[in-house]
Amino acid sequence: MNPTTEKMVLILGMHRSGTSSLAGMLKHYGLHLGEDISTQNKHNHKGNQEHFPARKINNTLIKMQGGTWYDPRVISEIPADISREITDLKAQFRAEAPIYGIKDPRMLFALEAWKDEHTAFVGTIRHPALVWKSLEARNALLPDKVVADWDEVWFQYNNQLLSVYNESAFPIVNFDWPAQRYQQAVKAIAFSLGLSGDDAFFDPALRHQEVADLPMPERCLELYQQLSEIAEIEEKKLGSY
Repeated sequence: MNPTTEKMVLILGMHRSGTSSLAGMLKHYGLHLGEDISTQNKHNHKGNQEHFPARKINNTLIKMQGGTWYDPRVISEIPADISREITDLKAQFRAEAPIYGIKDPRMLFALEAWKDEHTAFVGTIRHPALVWKSLEARNALLPDKVVADWDEVWFQYNNQLLSVYNESAFPIVNFDWPAQRYQQAVKAIAFSLGLSGDDAFFDPALRHQEVADLPMPERCLELYQQLSEIAEIEEKKLGSY
């Protein structure tokens, strides 16, 4: 394989913020997500597109730091056995397709374990009130901490997304954009990654919540506004695709 053609696309964003939609759409444009992914579940009829082995690795790393998916820690130390597991997994992906991707919201906190010279990032955001409404629909499955401090969970993930972006800019889409604009933005991202084809994945019905009418903590609103402006900047950069 020509090393210049290899690309590992890591799809970044908070849970219930459009990561599944973005991953599924890019898959239809030709991004290889592997075989071990969720393609259907109770809360997402097209599946969350999460890669089970990668999710297991990231959960393990976060737990080793004393965290959980809803109270994550940024990973700085990677045990040798897990590093080998990641290397083997990436080798498997490379053997299957030159441009491949991994979707797992926990990846935001485990990037040091995964990223290399072939890595590209894409991100997605969603209004915190809509994220909470989507999470609330799964209330029976949520830990008490998420129910009580959901805004803190949202802030942790999106503040980490901003930190990663500030280190090196990358495309971010806003799941709240009107459908046509959103689809065009994802198409531009796909083409910028060297993918091609047509998207038959996106369905407006994937957005189960579309009205943001809940009072929000000011810092969440400010962070959402900042990320929204970044998404618009990145959208303009890709306007030629």
